[in-house]
Amino acid sequence: MHNQHTQILKHKLEEAVMSSRGRKLVALVLTWLKKAQRMRELQQQAAIAWKELKRSDQKVQLTLETERQRLLQQSQEQWQQEEEWHKARLSRKQRVRQRDRQATYTIRQGSRWKAQLEDRDNQRQEKLEGVPSETETKHGTQYQVQRLQEHERKMRDLRERNSLQLQERLKQACLKKHVHTTEGQKKIQETNLSSLVNYQARKVLMDCQAKAEELLRKLSLEQSSQWSQDSPQGLIKEHHRELKEKVKEEEQCQQVKWCAEEPEEQRKEHKRLSMELADQKIPQTRSNVHKNIGDKAQHIRELNILREKNHHILKLKAEKEEKCHIEGIKEAIRKKEQKMEQILREKDATFREFQKISRAARKRCGNVIHFII
Repeated sequence: MHNQHTQILKHKLEEAVMSSRGRKLVALVLTWLKKAQRMRELQQQAAIAWKELKRSDQKVQLTLETERQRLLQQSQEQWQQEEEWHKARLSRKQRVRQRDRQATYTIRQGSRWKAQLEDRDNQRQEKLEGVPSETETKHGTQYQVQRLQEHERKMRDLRERNSLQLQERLKQACLKKHVHTTEGQKKIQETNLSSLVNYQARKVLMDCQAKAEELLRKLSLEQSSQWSQDSPQGLIKEHHRELKEKVKEEEQCQQVKWCAEEPEEQRKEHKRLSMELADQKIPQTRSNVHKNIGDKAQHIRELNILREKNHHILKLKAEKEEKCHIEGIKEAIRKKEQKMEQILREKDATFREFQKISRAARKRCGNVIHFII
């Protein structure tokens, strides 16, 4: 009878302990499932932010590629325009040289004609005997005056033609200079616009990165709070307290029954058995709790390490791409400035060459007029 009652009490105590532990484990499992669901939601948000960041990165790359193609096309068009301009300048130089040769040839012909005229006059004077008649002298003088006037008229026409051509060249040079200046200002505006587009693209990229970092920070705070709530000491103390309370309640209930039904020796025996059972259950529960908490902590540490690595890689990638983009913009601006300076130097050299040719032409015309007079 005593053994049967002891077995019944033992089974009741085991059921009470198991039911208490089951409720606690169910509560822990539910809490863990809620937190795991929250972590999955945060991870999904981080994945969405990462995808959005990748899409923004692709948009930035597409914008940069479009800008690079546009700059390449502009460079090719500018190179073709410069080549055509050089060809036109060479053609103009050849025409100027041809006109100079023609003017020189005309001047030489005039000098040769004047020398021949003087030789014929001298020969005529030597052949004639005595003083020539007044009519012949007057006729020869009129003929010479007409020839000189005709020569002066030709030289004046030549000077006027050269002056008109020079004015036309200067006008064309000024017009081209104005066109190139306008094109330079337009290119600068386009460069500023492209820089603004690139700045906006970088801003979108940085906003997406900040959003991803905010989600990762929330995930880290959530895991930290979970770690603080699921610390080993807190769980062990909580288990000990609940087990002790449960055992104490069961003891009180059994003591009430024992006082009514059993003698003093049986109450002591049952109390001793209850304490032994409680002492056996507590270490087993403690070891299970330690094992679960250790596995959970290891999993959280692995997640934190993986998240930190991903965050570091993302940050390095964004910094590298931003640096390369800024360097590319600076290089493109520097090349454009060098081309503009080269174009301006060539324009100034062409203008000085035109001025030099004009002065030389005026000087030659002045020498010819002085020589004829």
